[in-house]
Amino acid sequence: MRLHWKLLLLLLAIALLPLVVSTWQWRQGALNVGDNISTWIGDQAEKTVITRLKQVVEFSTRNLRREMELVETALKVQALTVERAIGQNPPHHLGRPFFDSDYDKGFLPSGMVTSERHLKRRDDGQLAPMSVAYSSFVFRLPEGRRPSAVSRDVDRLSAVLPSFKELGRVYGDLFFWQYITLENGLHAAYPGHGGFPKGYDPRTSEWYIEARNSGGLSWGSLTVDASTGQLITTASMPVFGPQGGFAGVTAIDLEIVGLLQNLGRQAHIVSNAEAFLVRLTKDGAKVIAHPSYDAMPRLWAEKVALNSLPEAVAGRFSVTAKELADGETAIIRLPVEGKDTVWALGRLDAFDLYLVLSIPFADISGLAGVAERFIEDETYSQLRLTALMSIVLIAFVAGAAFFGSRTVTEPLRELAAVARKVAKGDLTGTVPVSSKDEIGDLARIFNRMIPRLKERLSLRQSLALAKEVQQHLLPKEPPQIPGLDIAVLSLYCDQTGGDYYDFLPPPDGVGDGVVLVVADITGHGASAALLMASFRAALRARLANLAEPENGLAALNRQVADDTQGGRFVTFLGVYLDMTNREVRWLCAGHEAAIVLNPKTGEFKEWGGEDIPIGIDPDWSFGIHTASLPAEERIIALGTDGIWECRNTDGEMFGQKRFRAVLQNNAGKTAQEICTAVRQALSDHRGERPQDDDITLIVAKTFPGSALHDTDSDQQINLGEFDT
Repeated sequence: MRLHWKLLLLLLAIALLPLVVSTWQWRQGALNVGDNISTWIGDQAEKTVITRLKQVVEFSTRNLRREMELVETALKVQALTVERAIGQNPPHHLGRPFFDSDYDKGFLPSGMVTSERHLKRRDDGQLAPMSVAYSSFVFRLPEGRRPSAVSRDVDRLSAVLPSFKELGRVYGDLFFWQYITLENGLHAAYPGHGGFPKGYDPRTSEWYIEARNSGGLSWGSLTVDASTGQLITTASMPVFGPQGGFAGVTAIDLEIVGLLQNLGRQAHIVSNAEAFLVRLTKDGAKVIAHPSYDAMPRLWAEKVALNSLPEAVAGRFSVTAKELADGETAIIRLPVEGKDTVWALGRLDAFDLYLVLSIPFADISGLAGVAERFIEDETYSQLRLTALMSIVLIAFVAGAAFFGSRTVTEPLRELAAVARKVAKGDLTGTVPVSSKDEIGDLARIFNRMIPRLKERLSLRQSLALAKEVQQHLLPKEPPQIPGLDIAVLSLYCDQTGGDYYDFLPPPDGVGDGVVLVVADITGHGASAALLMASFRAALRARLANLAEPENGLAALNRQVADDTQGGRFVTFLGVYLDMTNREVRWLCAGHEAAIVLNPKTGEFKEWGGEDIPIGIDPDWSFGIHTASLPAEERIIALGTDGIWECRNTDGEMFGQKRFRAVLQNNAGKTAQEICTAVRQALSDHRGERPQDDDITLIVAKTFPGSALHDTDSDQQINLGEFDT
């Protein structure tokens, strides 16, 4: 059995002991809590539904106001466009106009589509989608009027089609029809369609008469659309001719009943929610839009009979409604046809309307009752289940407690004893393995860990010894040379590394000068450190006091190639600064060139070469390079690729450009301060990323005139400064 099962049994035993004592008290408390929660849940359910109802009305009132304001804005744009068109000469080549008779006879414009919004009521009372043209107007004339008599007006109105199309594109989900009706009887509707009833003259419509009489924008009451038979409400405003006289009316139809049906569906808390619009008039509270109106049979010429709120309701509704400010909402409970009903109403003051959403209170309390019964049932169910589990677990725990505690704790005590020995440095102990669970797995892992710990400790001691030996092979400090200031920066990425630097005496052993050496053995770690040690010994043996150091380097190349068999190589750069003769000689085997900075001009030069690294081709001949050492101050930097290839967390390298910038910015400082500045710049660039290559840098500054360290003219260089 696994450890977690054993622990689970132990925890159950501990947890169930107090349960035996408290079961009866808990049962009584649970019953009381269940009753309180069920009552509270019921109250909260009622509050939640009513709050949701109010939120829907608040949102819908704002949305309906916004949509009606959009219609008014669009209508004003229509009116301006029409007034501009009828005040100008008609344009030419606008295409053939289509009259309602063309649509009815099948002479249709291109781009006819079936519109699911424009549903025409058939003779059987069913609704069917109409075909409309979003590319064209439909023109209609009064009976007895010929098209030729109004051809110029047709051309003028055709010029506003692009504006109507753009408004329809932007507000297509809101508009039902867009109209222009001139005083001469010419009527243009968009989108184009047929189906106008015989004898239809829009100049007799309520919306036309209201706009003409009021002289401004007006909203009509609920009417029947002549083409479809659907219930609509119309926003209209007059248009005027160039001389300011009344020329006609432009209008936009809205399917207001459809908007209310969508609102009722938004309040999906209960299925019986109803939305409608109410207007307070001198004749009482009139329901100007209600979903039930849409089901009434009607003809287009009939006036829609508006219902009034019942007298028992109208008084309370009117008092509450008049106290509301624009955009505010209120919740009231009113009896409607003998049913207690919750009404949420919001005011649209700019339009003298009230948006109402009603829900029978029985539906709300029914939801609360469902919640209460659910809580009660769940409470009794949990009580029965708890009682059954208590009986079973109490019997089981008594036997499991004793054996479980011993089984779990004994192996852990043995493991802890061995761990304490290991912590004190005793790596000879082992842990007895007596089980196959997680504790047994831990004991086996612990036993395998101890020998590996011994190996790691031995390896660490060996690496520490290797590091100590390697550090002794490198110069302890730069030599003191008249006219020179020398400093070194050396950072290994492992305990031991493959970078090598050295300071050798002049080849002739006399005079003021030094040989600066930097080498980079491929790789890093212990193997690179071993190769570095052998390379150092061979270098000092081959290059010491040779008049032709290039020959010594060739011999060293053959030796390294034989020792490594082509598996490793060494890049090398040796620069001899002859301060007596102000001359420079250098050997470069595949290494980055030395960088020379003139602090006064900021100009950089390089002392490099094209020879290959040491150890690749045993027969390679190396060349020596010479140059004069100017009397002015110079900064000479020899480094390994760990400097410019240092990467940050994004993988970007430090690069030669940044390195040279550090040299320029710190040119006035000592060589040691320059090394410190380079180290800080590398650390800032690397950030949290660990160092992944060895870094070695030698900085030497030459000084004009007197040396940095004044010496007598007969003083010879102290060869003891060089570590031989």
